[in-house]
Amino acid sequence: MRKTVKKSGFMDGGNAEKIFQSMLDEKYAEAIADSGEMGLADMMYRQICGRL
Repeated sequence: MRKTVKKSGFMDGGNAEKIFQSMLDEKYAEAIADSGEMGLADMMYRQICGRL
């Protein structure tokens, strides 16, 4: 997703920004997974069973 956004060069953080962004994305993914709020399996099960 981030590759689709063009950088102007004005606010390019270089390698440090890439490292920070990678770490931040990892923490976001962990938080979402731990919350249980985005359970794809549960959504699919409810759709198959007709319980939306």
